[in-house]
Amino acid sequence: MIKQLLKKNTELENLILEVNGKKVELEKVEYDYNKLGEKIENYLKSYPTLDLKKDSNENVNVILRQYKEHYERLDKESRDCYRKRDGIKPEYDKLLDKTDKAYKEAEIVFVPTFKKLAKSFIGLDLNIKSERDSKNIFLVLEMENTARTDPFQLSESQRFFLDIALRMSLSIYLSKKGNEATMLIDTPEGSLDIAYENRVGIMFAEYVTHYNQNIIMTANINASQLLISLAEKCGLKKMTFRRMLEWTDLTPIQKQGEHLFEKVYKNIELALKGNDK
Repeated sequence: MIKQLLKKNTELENLILEVNGKKVELEKVEYDYNKLGEKIENYLKSYPTLDLKKDSNENVNVILRQYKEHYERLDKESRDCYRKRDGIKPEYDKLLDKTDKAYKEAEIVFVPTFKKLAKSFIGLDLNIKSERDSKNIFLVLEMENTARTDPFQLSESQRFFLDIALRMSLSIYLSKKGNEATMLIDTPEGSLDIAYENRVGIMFAEYVTHYNQNIIMTANINASQLLISLAEKCGLKKMTFRRMLEWTDLTPIQKQGEHLFEKVYKNIELALKGNDK
C-alpha cells in the first residue's frame, strides 16, 4: 500500500512539473502571439487599405500603389524646391557680386590697415584675400604667402590678437573723423611671453595714436610689458591709467604683496611720463 502511495505521489509530482512546464510554454506562446499581433496592427496602420481577407497578390498591389503615390508626392516636392532655387539663384548671384565688389572697394583701406596692425604684433607679412566658390564668399588669411585656413595652424594667442587686429581694422574702416570707434578689450596677456606682450602694446598704441581710435581695456597687474610699451608709445596725452585695486577688497595674500603692485604701478607711470619729456 505504501509503495503504491509513493508511486502515485511520484506520478503526481511529475504531472505537476509537466503542467508547470506547459504553463511556461503557454505563456511564451501567448507573448509571441501578442507581439505578432502588435506588428500586424502597426503594419495595418501604415497600410490602412490592406485587407487580410483578400488575395495576397491584391494586397501586394495595394502596397506598391501606396509606395508609388508616396514617391510621386516626394518627387513633386523636390521639383518644386528646385524651381524655387532656380528662381532665387539670379538674385543670390547678384548679392554675391555686390558683396564681392564692396569688399574689393574696402580692400583699399581695410586690408592695408590690417596688414600694418597685424605685422606690428606678429612681425610677419600677413594678408587677407576674398575668395568665393559656387555658394559662398569667404576670407582667407595668408601668412608669409601661405594660406592659413584652419584654426590649428595658428597658436591660441596668435588667433586672439590677430582677431583683435581684424576688429581694429574693421572699426577704423567703418569709423569717421570726429566719430571714432571705441574698443572694449579684456586682455589675456599672461598667455604671451614678454616679447609678444611688447608687440601687443605697440599694436594697441598704433590703433590709438596713428588712427586716433579709442580703447577701454583691463589688464592683469603683473610685470606686463604690454602696459609698459603701451604707456611708452601713448604717453599721458593719449593714455589714462586707473588702479582698480582701490575698487575691491584685497585678500590677505594680496595685502602682503601690495608693495609688488606698487612697483608695477610706478613702472607704468614712469613709462607714461617718459613719453612726454
